[in-house]
This record gives sequence, structure tokens and C-alpha cells, in this order.
Amino acid sequence: MPQVTYTDHLGGQRTVEANVGDSVMETAVRNGVPGIVAECGGSLSCATCHVFVDPADFAGLPPMEDMEDEMRRAAE
Repeated sequence: MPQVTYTDHLGGQRTVEANVGDSVMETAVRNGVPGIVAECGGSLSCATCHVFVDPADFAGLPPMEDMEDEMRRAAE
């Protein structure tokens, strides 16, 4: 089972079990991770969630979708 580690604004970390196919936001909400309000409902419209992926894991990710890239550019 995959795990996701959430880091809060003070640097505190919390690792939770995730379900394959669930988003990082859905996993946070289901596990009561503080600070994840999910106001956009996962539509990528609020840009408050940030994900950092270990470069060693890049090859296992699907290609970035257009909407993802647009939101990433908007947040820069």
C-alpha cells in the first residue's frame, strides 16, 4: 500500500496510508490531515496543495496533464 507524507508549514510531518487511485488531497481529507481544507474539491482550482516528488520516483509517474501544467505555471 502506498504512503504519503504530509509536511505542514512548521515542518512537522505525518505519514498516512493511501489507496491506489486516490488523490493526495482525498487521502489527506480522509485521514484528517490538518491544513488541507480541500476547498476546490480536487479540481486543481485553488492551488494551495503542493506536492514534492523524489526525483528517483519521476519515471514511475504518468506524464503531466495540460491542466496540471497550467496550475503549476500559475503558482510560480
